[in-house]
Amino acid sequence: MAESSFLRFFSWKRLRVQVIAVCILTLTVALGGVTTTFINQHKETLSKEYLHEASILAKNLSRSVLEWILNEDYDKLSETAERTAEFSRVTSIWVYDPEGFLICAARKGDTGEIEEVFSLDKVEVPGDGFSQSIHDDTITTWVAIESEDRIGWVRLITSMDDLNSMNAALWKQGVSFLAVFLLLSTLVFWRFFDGPLKAIEQITDYASRMTG
Repeated sequence: MAESSFLRFFSWKRLRVQVIAVCILTLTVALGGVTTTFINQHKETLSKEYLHEASILAKNLSRSVLEWILNEDYDKLSETAERTAEFSRVTSIWVYDPEGFLICAARKGDTGEIEEVFSLDKVEVPGDGFSQSIHDDTITTWVAIESEDRIGWVRLITSMDDLNSMNAALWKQGVSFLAVFLLLSTLVFWRFFDGPLKAIEQITDYASRMTG
């Protein structure tokens, strides 16, 4: 008998449970939508900032290496590339001639140490003097090195791993906040709606018995 009363009390047929469930579901959808929108906007804003920072760094580098290429000072050129590769989000830096053959390059190794890169392969260079793309959580920025003519290219590869980490942390915080908020809302709804809705139920039950 006690078990039967318990099940009837929490049955989805009970009016107060239905009303509270609808309120909680509405809040879940609304807050979930707001949280998703906020996190996506935050990621989009930071992505634009990362693209802007990468473009500025690549353009500054193209101006820095111009002198070393014109003077054929490849030691200075390599030193500049290695210093650039030390930046936190930079994973590699590549300097090419106008046809796409590598002049010098530097990248971070698995342990974070800067390594020189050598290659005889020819790469396809962009048609325009500036190009940016995002692929596999990395930003690739191409900037032409120009004097009177185009004398080479800088290709800068920067990582977006920290952005993804921040985004994951925001999702975790958002879900935690949503869970706590919904729990508190459920208790509040039950406390303030239980009395009035219970009275309505009793009136409805009484009316049903009278008509039955």
